[in-house]
Amino acid sequence: MTRAVVFRPQAAEEARAARRWYEEQKPGLGVRFADEFADILERITSGPFAFPLVYGEIRRAILRQFPFGLYF
Repeated sequence: MTRAVVFRPQAAEEARAARRWYEEQKPGLGVRFADEFADILERITSGPFAFPLVYGEIRRAILRQFPFGLYF
């Protein structure tokens, strides 16, 4: 079962800011960040229980190539 992802406004802005920051560091790096971000979202929606619980019922997904995590 696929679920929808809904971001809080602050979380969405944080992701956009991270992409901008990576792009400023090296052209194309922001695109790589966005691609990996999209990949982790797809993994979360298709199998949320594959990610570890970190606090109560909150789970965390960490991007593979970037020090960035999503809590859900």
